[in-house]
Amino acid sequence: MKQLTAILDEIFSAQPMAHWREVFDKARITYGLLRDPSYVIKDLQLRDFGTVVPLEVPAGNLTSTISRPMQVHVVAKLAAKRASELVEQTR
Repeated sequence: MKQLTAILDEIFSAQPMAHWREVFDKARITYGLLRDPSYVIKDLQLRDFGTVVPLEVPAGNLTSTISRPMQVHVVAKLAAKRASELVEQTR
């Protein structure tokens, strides 16, 4: 795994992302860019899908978070809370 990663890092770093976009698009290869958290939290599609949700109690600039990853059929998800507000985290 480490050797393959080193090989791919060398290949991909040899060209700018614009080059790879063109190559992947022409080859019809599905790809996506890794974004920083501030980009993810503003993504409208992720909000529409319920992946990014508002915090029940916002804290300053922190108003949204990533939703819990699991959904149990017919059981509503609880509202997202900051970790400091969870009992398990305080004792």
